[in-house]
Amino acid sequence: MAQPRSDSLFPIPSEVSYGSNQLNAREIFEERKKYRDQIYPPGLVPNFRNLWGEDSYYGVLNTNGNTVALDESHLKQLYYGQADTIFAINFVADAWRDFAEKMRELASNNIIYKDSPWSSPFAVKGWQASNILYNDYLIEDVYPGFSQIYLGSAREDQKIINFDSYMGVFSEYVERVHDKGFPLTRSGFLESSLCPLSVSGLIIELDSEEYDNDFAKTTIFKDENFEIAAQIAYQYGFSIDRNVPWRLVADLDNPCMREYMYGLPIVEINVNNKNNVECDNPILKNPAVVPEAFGYSKVPGLEFVKRRMNTYITNSRTNILSAGYKPFVGLRRSSDINLVYKTLFDSYYSETWNSDMGLLRLYLYAMYKSYVTDNPTVSFYSKDPLCANGVSSVLAREIPSEDIMTTVNEDFGHLWDLKSFYSLRRIERRNQTPRTEQQKDIQKIFSNYRLLHASEAVKYSSALEYCQVNFVGPVPNPGLTYTTVADIIK
Repeated sequence: MAQPRSDSLFPIPSEVSYGSNQLNAREIFEERKKYRDQIYPPGLVPNFRNLWGEDSYYGVLNTNGNTVALDESHLKQLYYGQADTIFAINFVADAWRDFAEKMRELASNNIIYKDSPWSSPFAVKGWQASNILYNDYLIEDVYPGFSQIYLGSAREDQKIINFDSYMGVFSEYVERVHDKGFPLTRSGFLESSLCPLSVSGLIIELDSEEYDNDFAKTTIFKDENFEIAAQIAYQYGFSIDRNVPWRLVADLDNPCMREYMYGLPIVEINVNNKNNVECDNPILKNPAVVPEAFGYSKVPGLEFVKRRMNTYITNSRTNILSAGYKPFVGLRRSSDINLVYKTLFDSYYSETWNSDMGLLRLYLYAMYKSYVTDNPTVSFYSKDPLCANGVSSVLAREIPSEDIMTTVNEDFGHLWDLKSFYSLRRIERRNQTPRTEQQKDIQKIFSNYRLLHASEAVKYSSALEYCQVNFVGPVPNPGLTYTTVADIIK
């Protein structure tokens, strides 16, 4: 963790915010207002991002407004990371390396202060796997809340005698509890404040401080180097999160970041990282060894910025090298920012709504199996009015075959999936559609499924898409502000 500079140990109170979640409502409002208006005011640096506000879904929603999950094959390990397991999207990792080395160069040449977290930045956190976070959420939060708290009542526990009754009680639990903002599907989890934006692979963090610690933000990171660090960050395609200044955001609106995506004309190659060779038309003599390539920025005013770029073989017969990443080559001559985002999401991510139920059904079966393992029997007590003593009976709960959760199963097949998807997403979105309208919606979805003359898989896919497009839709604008977003909880 970064340490404050010696000359910042006794900062001027007016230049410091003491905001944290430990304060009362009035205190935190005043401190955050000072932070927002005086310490990190709008326009302090031109490349601020607001991940607690208008950018609160950055990299998590695609251009359709749907949640997405990153294809991990596009990740690259970060240089200058505090661990070997810190990754970001490949072109972001390239830009980070250049930024980190440039800051070290400036410190070495005494252009910036060395006693600063910006002088030799290290990546502390990068991409986080959404499937792992979702798994942990279901296992550590959802399942204990249901099995230990909700089913802690003997009345609810006695309702469960088999898998069917378990699913019935679980449905009641979802209706009562999960409309309070606790998601159950992976898409719902990604939409919620429970999921960090680091799942996008577009964010790199330089510290592990708590997000609500305004004192660290003002005494450690807003030092003499901050404004020049922000300037250099811009030159390499990054913005700085105004609310968490140790959080760098790969900014696709920035032409500097896009140069790492689609590449630049190669002016130099580094063979085995040893010999620099200037060349006009680089040809790879040994295809097994892909060298580093360098080019100079074409952004007006930044032509002096040298970029390290990814390379790939354009022609397998001639082994001619090209720079950048193949999916983005077509963006070189485009000024359409929407096309940049669409190309990235289409190439590197996949929408999550079409796999929500297949994933959830596996967890529901595992939850039931775990519950029965811990609670193998259920006891009943009955008393005939004509008898003096009652009778106790014990019933053993059964664990069905895993086939019960396959889509072929009559009770939990495609129609169950479609109805459950509609109901769960409605609850997660806190949609107050009247019950009569809900029934009409479900009948329309079922009709779409039944009337299509195709294979079962195609019918299901079509009906699920119909449900997503017509009844779920893109994420509505939540209107989050710096005081309401739950990201500060970390």
